[in-house]
Parts: sequence; C-alpha cells; structure tokens
Amino acid sequence: MAFTFNSNDIQMARKQVGFLGDYNVSIVSAEFKGLNKVQQEYFVLHLEIADGTEKGAQLIHTFMDDSKAEKAFRYREINALISGIGGIQDGQSFELKDVATFLPNKKLAVRVGKFDKDFYNGKTIYKPQITNFAQLMSESKPDVAQPRPQTDSSAQSSASSQTGITDPFAGMAEPTNSASAMPVDPFA
Repeated sequence: MAFTFNSNDIQMARKQVGFLGDYNVSIVSAEFKGLNKVQQEYFVLHLEIADGTEKGAQLIHTFMDDSKAEKAFRYREINALISGIGGIQDGQSFELKDVATFLPNKKLAVRVGKFDKDFYNGKTIYKPQITNFAQLMSESKPDVAQPRPQTDSSAQSSASSQTGITDPFAGMAEPTNSASAMPVDPFA
C-alpha cells in the first residue's frame, strides 16, 4: 500500500510543559513494569494536563514500592497518588500489577516542582519532575515566572559539528504561554 504525503496533516511532537506550577491532570495510561534491579515493584504513569494554557502537555512519572527497604520513602508517592484520585479507603490493599485496570482516566492535581537537566542524543534537555500530588483544583496554575530552561545551544551545536548533521530546530525558542496571575499554592 502506498503512502500519500500531506503537508497539511502533520502531527507535532507531544507538547511539553513550559512552566513549573500546579496542574490538573488526567492519567492517560498506567503500565506495571515488574521488579527493578533491587526487587522492588514499579509502574509508570503517562499524564496529560487537562486545562489552562498548558492543556495537552504530557508528563511521565515512575512510582516504586520501596516499603520493604531499609530507608523506604518512594512508596509515599503511591499513597499521595491514591489520595489525589480518591475512592480508596484507608487500609484497603491492591496489587500494583493491576494499576493499568483502575488508574487510567482518573484525575488529580500534580505539582511540577523542578526541571531536571539531562542529555539525550548529544542535546541538553530539561525534564519536568512531579514533586507532589493532590486532589483536583478549580483550575491549573502555571508559574509563568518559572519557565522551562532553554536548551544549551552550545551542546546542540557541538553535537551537530561532531556528527555533521544540522539540527533544523536548533536556535528555535520553545513556544511560550501567557498568564497574568501568579499561582496560589493549593498544596500548602
């Protein structure tokens, strides 16, 4: 079967979060991954911002049950997630392997509290990191005073000079969103 190119029908890459802030999200998918290297169960959530200027932006977060570890702390994120979506009674148990059956389409609020610097294919990238979970808010509140850092153009140009490949996106600024008010902290 032949493919017909249509320049008017191009799906852009997934939208990235442009600002730190507090966001209402919907769980797009939940995938149980099994055991990690230290024999702890973990799963990955794909989230999408549900409203506001960042609507449609994607987030990914990994949850780990380290409750049996000597210095356990990551399991608390699972408790915060469950508290945010509601509907589960205190003391009720469930299997992490079943997250794909009951987490998709649930809604909650998350705080994107920082952008972690990382490197991918010779380029500097900034990954949004979720630092808190809560129940839905009346609306998402991006902190426009804290935008995503710009990528390191020197890392991009040195990578392209090493490979001889020109990056057609190098030097392009990420889209910005405007908002007039500073967010109120719903997590306080």
